[in-house]
Amino acid sequence: MISMEGADPILHPDTLQGWIDRGLRMLGLAHYGPSHYAGGTGTDLGVSDAGFALLQEMQERGVALDLTHLSDDQIRAVSERGGVIGVALDNWMLTPGWVKGVSRREGVGLRHCVDHIVYLRDLLGSVDAIGIGTDLDGGFGTEQCPEDLDTIADLRKLDHLLAERDVSPAEREAVLHGSWVAWLRGWF
Repeated sequence: MISMEGADPILHPDTLQGWIDRGLRMLGLAHYGPSHYAGGTGTDLGVSDAGFALLQEMQERGVALDLTHLSDDQIRAVSERGGVIGVALDNWMLTPGWVKGVSRREGVGLRHCVDHIVYLRDLLGSVDAIGIGTDLDGGFGTEQCPEDLDTIADLRKLDHLLAERDVSPAEREAVLHGSWVAWLRGWF
């Protein structure tokens, strides 16, 4: 599925269909810093008028909205609307005070990802809206990943770590793939 992180390449909301025709199915209005459509990570800016217009186009054309770096209120809203929160595996998102290019990966483990999953389950009351998001799209290497994650195959370790935290087999299945599969079947 093709997703765009930061909508600035879409020069005007009415050109969204051309991107859809080329395979775009999910879109985030901004990424790091502000965009034409919304404030991104590290800003206090909201959605611009052009952003609201793009959101309308996305809704009319069935393009999923990617919301990243959320607060608890937004997490609840995503869950209530049938979305999935993909837990990231980027160390600066997993542990407070971790600094890119300064901090080391030692001491950060997949257990920190499990901490986030358990927190979300407790916040939402179920795991139906929780999945693995990874953020492992090539923007960084293992230096910014948990120390026990060297390849994508290491994600299977999450099953055991979740079991150690009393996450049931059915809940683990949902988190590890079921929530995303259900969302994809419902969306597309």
